[in-house]
Amino acid sequence: MRKYLLSLILLCSLGIVSLRSQILMPIMGGSATAAPPVWANVQFAMLDESNPSAGNYSITVPSTGAGNVLTMFTSTSFAIPLASVSGGCLGAWVVDIAQYGGGATRDGAAHCLSSTSGTTTITFTITTVSLRNLYGVYWVETSPGTGTATYEGSASATSSAANPVGPTPTCAGSNELVVQFLSSLTHQATGVSAGYENLTVGGSAANLSGTEAVNKADCTGVTWTAGAYTWSKDALAFKAE
Repeated sequence: MRKYLLSLILLCSLGIVSLRSQILMPIMGGSATAAPPVWANVQFAMLDESNPSAGNYSITVPSTGAGNVLTMFTSTSFAIPLASVSGGCLGAWVVDIAQYGGGATRDGAAHCLSSTSGTTTITFTITTVSLRNLYGVYWVETSPGTGTATYEGSASATSSAANPVGPTPTCAGSNELVVQFLSSLTHQATGVSAGYENLTVGGSAANLSGTEAVNKADCTGVTWTAGAYTWSKDALAFKAE
């Protein structure tokens, strides 16, 4: 053993082997620690629906990649729940928030943990009759890198103060993806707090805002730069490991 260690030290001095490599670690009773997966944004958009018919809607999205997390938020003008989502998912979409909100908007949210490649159409059903009640859809696709994504939770809240703070979903607090959504009757945000990125605004009444944070150490909600109006606020959180 002594000769073996001396040989390894010689190889290290020549720059051939690192003392901290997996060759020495087992001898010293340790193990190498793998780097955590890195979340990366793939695409995001604020979209209008197409072909509405008795509550059945579809959105056209840029072609999806494989194995990514898909999230979508909807906003309607009445208390009509998001019932189901389909398309582009290896497995099933999960509706996390059927309806939540205050004032004149009601929000819904859903996710898919692993996307299929090449999808450009997502369909969904909002329980209604024949009226066109949908303001728009916030769409986000995010890659968990080399990791596997796990859904951690959702949260919703309402407020009427300026610079509203988004809700904080329950999460493990390590390597998080947090997606936040804000809606009102006729207003949208103009900025987001540090740590959040890709502010996206739109909606048929210019009343929707979305943002996300990747590789976050916690799930603290975003602080939106916005005036004092009646706001509906929603969030979804995911972990990659």
